Amino acid sequence: VVIGRGGDTIKRMQAETGAKIQFNTIDPNAPGDRHLIVQGTKEQVAEAESRVKDLLSKVAQKEPRFGGHGQGAAQDVFNVPANKCGLVIGKKGETINGMKEQTGAHIEMNKNSPHDAPTKQFFIKGTPDQIKAAKDEIAKIVGDD
Repeated sequence: VVIGRGGDTIKRMQAETGAKIQFNTIDPNAPGDRHLIVQGTKEQVAEAESRVKDLLSKVAQKEPRFGGHGQGAAQDVFNVPANKCGLVIGKKGETINGMKEQTGAHIEMNKNSPHDAPTKQFFIKGTPDQIKAAKDEIAKIVGDD
């Protein structure tokens, strides 16, 4: 999570904070937590540490494997007309990612829907409030409110 796809996240944090950020590489296959090593001025280290904690906190709220969506978590399905799925997803996923960010819910189109199905299912996971907010946002987009 901290490293990001292709190292993008950690590289961006290093560029923005000026700190050198790396994981210990004694045994990358060892079970358990890996230790993060941050080097730089006091200010750089503090900023990098703050950003890593913020990132981990956001992930923990959203990802079940990191402790999010535990208690009070639920799942629902929202059917969207096939010709409106592109509107819900948006260019390069911008719309659906914005909804995820705004509502805190995990929203994902069912990839197993038949290609020619008249409607597609979107799975929504989160707290009941997050699910309701996500469904409201999708309904606004597809004009089904």
